[in-house]
Amino acid sequence: MAPSPAIPFLLLASALALGCATPPAATDAATPARDAAPVDAAPRTAPKEPAEGADAAYQITARRWLMAGDALTPRDTTFAVSVVAPTGVRTIRAWLDGVDAGPLTRDASGTFRATIAAPSAVGEHRVLFAADDASTAFAARAVTVSAALYAVVSVDWDSSNPPQANLTWMERLRTEHPRLRYSQFVGPYVFTDPATTAARKAELVAWITRQRALGDELGVHIHPRCSFVDTTSVRCKSTPSYSMPDGDPTGYTVNFSSYTADEQATLLRAAAERMVQNGFARPTSFRAGGWTAQLSTMEALERAGYLVESSAFPPENIQASWGAYELGRWNLRNWAGITATSQPYHPSRTHLVSAEPPPTSPVLEVPDNGCLVDYMLGSVMIRVLRDNWPDGGPLARPTVYQVGLHPESFASGYHARLHTALTEVDRHLYAADEGPIVYARLTELAPIWP
Repeated sequence: MAPSPAIPFLLLASALALGCATPPAATDAATPARDAAPVDAAPRTAPKEPAEGADAAYQITARRWLMAGDALTPRDTTFAVSVVAPTGVRTIRAWLDGVDAGPLTRDASGTFRATIAAPSAVGEHRVLFAADDASTAFAARAVTVSAALYAVVSVDWDSSNPPQANLTWMERLRTEHPRLRYSQFVGPYVFTDPATTAARKAELVAWITRQRALGDELGVHIHPRCSFVDTTSVRCKSTPSYSMPDGDPTGYTVNFSSYTADEQATLLRAAAERMVQNGFARPTSFRAGGWTAQLSTMEALERAGYLVESSAFPPENIQASWGAYELGRWNLRNWAGITATSQPYHPSRTHLVSAEPPPTSPVLEVPDNGCLVDYMLGSVMIRVLRDNWPDGGPLARPTVYQVGLHPESFASGYHARLHTALTEVDRHLYAADEGPIVYARLTELAPIWP
């Protein structure tokens, strides 16, 4: 699938590119460079805007995107600028939003440099540069202060033994998108399914361990399979099944929230213990199988020590596949009101999809607003990204864009879809000074919405 067109604001951003076309010619070694003039620290009146953009004789380097800051991503309090100027230029000053930001200092290489106090207000800002007290700036640069747009890629382990080839596709996606870190919801049945050999279980534990070492978060995903539930004090159910009217003897398609809050808490603790027994840190994030979480699940998560839940999603996304089944109908009822632009919130104790009325749960709900690649084309996932960042400009508050996958189905076709979406994400990374996007793991988001 071909990558989709870039978000329109890039046309403007490219017009404001920081580097000029041609660097200045080197100074003749036989002719000493002129000494810099004494710097007068007295404030100056801002110069006029340059008539035709940047003067090609100057080479300017400065960030275009700065972070407003939150509990995860620090605020940019300063930003560095440097200017390589033509021979003979003695002084350079900068103005930020019309206010004198002071002179740049020329270093031993002849480059003029300064560290400028960053604006605190979210929005578009403008820096002017003038040389030798000229009344007209030789260049103007845009700098954007924005809250972060956090990109989350979650993984739902529905199966106890996904194909190794699909795990390889997950590794390939990570290689193609080096800043990607998965939030992996591991199913406890990976460790308890008697149909999986001990050797294969060891291989899966080793693979998960390697992913954790690369920075992934390990949470919990529970389809209440009897192969797991029967290892606890909870009695496994075969009904109500969201796809089998006569019941599911394996327990796989049984609604997780059909168990009582006490039973869910027992299963959540048992799943966490399985993770610890296999050498992993105690998990703090969760997604219910089939998205079948309810208020009782929030209560159980709180009791079991989890911080983040992520079953909320736009239920219309699965209707083409599940509309004829109870799973589709149940989610339409349960997650009505969750949309492609829904953001993290603490659910009310009496209303799952709203923080009103208080009091609220201490567990943060992070909607999977981009759903799972099984149900979304790459172009549709990009559309969700645009919905959450509609004009490609500064964001007033931290924003989350989440997409996901299943290891048991993540073969070449689904890889192509997600690769398409993440290619667009990578075009706007804060780390590359191309936008406000930062890859994040789910539990990292909890301090932002305390």
